[in-house]
Amino acid sequence: MSPTTLIYGLPRMVGTELVDEGATSAVFHAEIANNFSSDRKSDTLVFFDGETSVYSYTLKRRVGAVELGVELPWVSHSGGNLDGFIDEFHQLFGFNDGSRYVTERNQIDYFVQYDGENYVDFQDSRSDIGDVRLLGAMEVFSRPGRSLTARGQLKLPTGELESLSGSGATDVALWLEYADAQTLSDYRLSLSAGAGFGYLGKGDLAPDVQKSGVGFGHLGLAYAYSQALSLHAQLDFHTTMVDTSATQVSHGAVQGTLGGRYRVNSDFWFDVALVEDIRSQSSPDVIFQLLLGIRL
Repeated sequence: MSPTTLIYGLPRMVGTELVDEGATSAVFHAEIANNFSSDRKSDTLVFFDGETSVYSYTLKRRVGAVELGVELPWVSHSGGNLDGFIDEFHQLFGFNDGSRYVTERNQIDYFVQYDGENYVDFQDSRSDIGDVRLLGAMEVFSRPGRSLTARGQLKLPTGELESLSGSGATDVALWLEYADAQTLSDYRLSLSAGAGFGYLGKGDLAPDVQKSGVGFGHLGLAYAYSQALSLHAQLDFHTTMVDTSATQVSHGAVQGTLGGRYRVNSDFWFDVALVEDIRSQSSPDVIFQLLLGIRL
């Protein structure tokens, strides 16, 4: 969700479960990231002050052994309304506020200059369709309490760098996701893990120093509080995609998430999560996530 990271084809870790054969699932995902970070290096000047929101609609259907899907994102950058809450949150837990006090609250100012060229420069709200993603998945194995799924993603260049809604290139990602509900079942705990690699087409942001590949992964732990409610903690990480001297511009990141899932019934559920940056500067200060899912 960093303004210059979300434009690339990093996939979501969604677990090993596939849609039932012949069934369809629809998921609405809302993410709001609050950004405040700046740096000046020999070749790079970067300043992020604002809020970035991504609203996506994902439709999936099982066709035989293969799950196919499409994700349609809408990307919005604005001043937002969360600066005051974030300041109080940082004070409450003793986190570094990154000198937020020196600027006005709830303003938008995104700027990236590399090697004398301005690639991002706007101080007004911008919204646009993001890069559409085509999805595919197939079960590798499924045993009682353990499963492994292979997934793939093709990201199309439907967004644009001018509004920070797309990279201007096509990206491909392949990865494996593993789930284990047996090893720690006595404690009502389940484990999840995932890892993969993505090929990045040559994008419009500092193309001379953009890498052609990115590695990514996930480690998670879930506690089944009840049949309907589960609590989650996880780490997600990825490697550098644009190798400037400023870590804010699509460098590697590690994020920690705390959240939960509530299943109203077998066909309707929702997730709520809070994400914090662990590797400072390379990801947003804080991200709020809401997911609504339904099986049709």
